[in-house]
Amino acid sequence: MSADTALGKSLEAIFRSHGLTRRERETAALLLEGFSNEKIAKQLFLSIPTVKGFVTGIYRKFNVKSRAEFMVKMFRVPGTE
Repeated sequence: MSADTALGKSLEAIFRSHGLTRRERETAALLLEGFSNEKIAKQLFLSIPTVKGFVTGIYRKFNVKSRAEFMVKMFRVPGTE
């Protein structure tokens, strides 16, 4: 299994454990790649307001208030808090 595949499966498990919907999981994955709301909307064939709604839901479910906080929470090394 490649590192990318293992990471993808780990992220999927984290997203599911936080109760993200399929579209929120797709959106979260693109957020982690650094996509803007506009780029996410184009990639997923959604409107920008729809993407903003998904981002808001992701933030709520992860108890964060910004992209930066979401990124830190996702990439924090266990035991370094």
